[in-house]
Amino acid sequence: MPRQPRLDAPGLLQHIMARGIEGREIFKDDQDRKSFPARLGCASRCRAGGGRGKGDERILGSGDFVSEVLREAGEIFESLIEKRMSLEELIDAVAQYMGVSIEEIKSSSRKRKLAYARSVVAYAAIRNLGYRGTQVAEVLSLSPPTVSQNVEKGKIFLLCREI
Repeated sequence: MPRQPRLDAPGLLQHIMARGIEGREIFKDDQDRKSFPARLGCASRCRAGGGRGKGDERILGSGDFVSEVLREAGEIFESLIEKRMSLEELIDAVAQYMGVSIEEIKSSSRKRKLAYARSVVAYAAIRNLGYRGTQVAEVLSLSPPTVSQNVEKGKIFLLCREI
């Protein structure tokens, strides 16, 4: 059985295939290759290049481009870290809102109200505050895949509650 697709969260790095299954080409022809960056949504900062090159450089551009993007992302990330609320503060706020204790949220209880609270924490921490799933998993004593699933559940819960 194939694995489920990963949930997409802003700021996550994504793996882009450089060749197809069993080493087959991923482009039908040169026109298909040239239109790839536009389909990917990065036409101005990516390139599809011709022929087989050094893997991802055909898509992302030169190493200088990658270094520049990572440097800029690091600066933005650092400024967010300085301003964001801690995971403990977030858990406390969600606990107060949901009428449960911090210990209950961190417990392994499967009660629906607590599962919803953990989902809201995961959603807010990852989507709004920029925490990594592994950080949230550690604080909530959950596995990283469970946290990934909870992000979407938290979003749905909040939309249904119209918060």
